[in-house]
Amino acid sequence: MSSRLRIKQLNKYKSIKGPDPDEVERLALSTAAQWDDAWTRKLQTQQRTNDRLAAKEQVRERIEQARGKSEEATQAIKNLNEILLHTLSVNDVVDWNRLKNRSAYHVARPLPRDLPSEPHAFDSNYRVKRTLLDYILPKRYVRRQQRQHEKYLSDFTRYKELEAAAEASIRQWEQDRTQYLHEREVQNATVDRRRDQYLQRNPDAILDYSELVLENSQYPEAFPKQFDLQFDPIAKTLIVDYQLASPDDISTLVEVRGGAPMFL
Repeated sequence: MSSRLRIKQLNKYKSIKGPDPDEVERLALSTAAQWDDAWTRKLQTQQRTNDRLAAKEQVRERIEQARGKSEEATQAIKNLNEILLHTLSVNDVVDWNRLKNRSAYHVARPLPRDLPSEPHAFDSNYRVKRTLLDYILPKRYVRRQQRQHEKYLSDFTRYKELEAAAEASIRQWEQDRTQYLHEREVQNATVDRRRDQYLQRNPDAILDYSELVLENSQYPEAFPKQFDLQFDPIAKTLIVDYQLASPDDISTLVEVRGGAPMFL
């Protein structure tokens, strides 16, 4: 009497032999239990190893996130400290040409459709060849002619529908393009008019120009970018009431360590 045991996960193999079948079975069950316990311990060890690796990875990710947040906080504080220098280094003069729309019409012209040849009543596929039976039964020949004529009319109608659809598509494209070019011309003319009015010191144009400059100015997110403008044409003075960010709106975060923020 013999019994063979094998477990691939542990790379173990054992052959149990003996004259007594009960004894062989007892030894086989005992060996299997030992191997099962060894496999369970191996799985637990592997799980503990995976947990430690996962924990290390989480720590590494938190450290990277903290470093990134610290760099952002440092850059934000630097930007606030240098906001005046940065503003003075920027040329806020409005480039009127950049305000103009010089883009071509963005929709491509429809491609010509591959229309079938225009059908004609005298085409060979609409002709009816008279057979001997047609001579015997003249009405049969008339009916065959009628069916071919109806087929021609159907094909001709379909051709005209396709032709009309293709022409309508091109006409619509031309209309849309003309409308776009017209609107572009009006927009660019408005820019020229605003520039001329500004150069002529028109009060409203000066206010529009100043508003454009302030709206294009880049400030940190904490700044509300809300302002009121007044222009005194006699004194030639522009009065700007600009709402600055309050201290409560400005972040004091300077560093993040292990997920814990540190403030000024």
